[in-house]
Amino acid sequence: QRNARVERRAGGLFATADVSKDSVVCSVPMRFAITPQLAWRSALGQTVRRWLASQDQEQHQEQKHQEQTGGDDNGEYRHSISRTVLYLFMIHAKFSSPQRGSASRGTTGKRKRNEPPDDETIDFGPYIRSLPATYDDPLWWTERERAELLDGTNLAKAVDGRLVALRAAYDRVFPALARFDPSTFGDASVWTFENFLWCHSTFSSRGFPQRLVASSIGDVDDDDDAEGFPQGCMLPLLDMTNHKYRTKITWMSVAADEDEPYVAFKVHDDIKAGEEVLNNYGPKGNEELLLGYGFCIANNPQDTHTVQLAASGIGEKQRSLLQRHKLPLVHRFRRATPTTSAVPDELVSALCIMT
Repeated sequence: QRNARVERRAGGLFATADVSKDSVVCSVPMRFAITPQLAWRSALGQTVRRWLASQDQEQHQEQKHQEQTGGDDNGEYRHSISRTVLYLFMIHAKFSSPQRGSASRGTTGKRKRNEPPDDETIDFGPYIRSLPATYDDPLWWTERERAELLDGTNLAKAVDGRLVALRAAYDRVFPALARFDPSTFGDASVWTFENFLWCHSTFSSRGFPQRLVASSIGDVDDDDDAEGFPQGCMLPLLDMTNHKYRTKITWMSVAADEDEPYVAFKVHDDIKAGEEVLNNYGPKGNEELLLGYGFCIANNPQDTHTVQLAASGIGEKQRSLLQRHKLPLVHRFRRATPTTSAVPDELVSALCIMT
């Protein structure tokens, strides 16, 4: 952390002194980023590579074909083997101590831009163990809670799809990894689906785009990354900030020639001592916020509503008119404002044709 004017308190990050606008309030060297590449390079990741190599080629290709499963409110939820290895890395770090080995360690040695890392010197355990033990997103709700609060909503299907996808990702590696390397993966009380789910919620609510540390991780060495699976990273301590839409902030990647690269958090408004330093997660509706972060915002202007029109029962003439006017059957729209209508014109036009 390069600026001592902020401190961590319960619930967020707060200024200990006045902060002027356009100031960098905190930063973290990129060598502390937890990435899929770091997980693959670790001793644990190398064990997973050996296990994958031991698989029959046809079976491995079938695994890769099945990497895309489930669905969410933004379309298909995809879970790659790289994300799985990252979660295994996090579980090992959470439950291991320095005396038990370095399977989930990474680099601490200071290095310059594009210098290859030494993966056997960091212990991420203290950071991982400092994170919340449980989360409030719907993946952690009971079936009764999900039924009472989500039935009839788009989010209900998204939650079910995500749980199915995560369960499938977990079952693809366990108990197979425990049989392959009992010394690393044999403790059934550690390598549970509940801990795998905890990693997902941790990463979903605290992760950053991997582009922020692209100058540090070097070339991507896993073929799943090249297939376009969603990637990201964890940045310890920078994940403490809470969300407020329209807050003016900038996340910056700084890669000076003589200094090691780091990620910096800049604010663009004055902040008084004692005030919370807020982040901006972007224009997210409540479905996305609840599923990914476990909270909602009252009267969220970014909320979207989805209406899917039934195609059954309409005639060929009506179908032709819908196609001619490029009117879809699925419509997504935001809540009404003083200057916009609650119901989009395209939906009204489609209803006029269909009725």
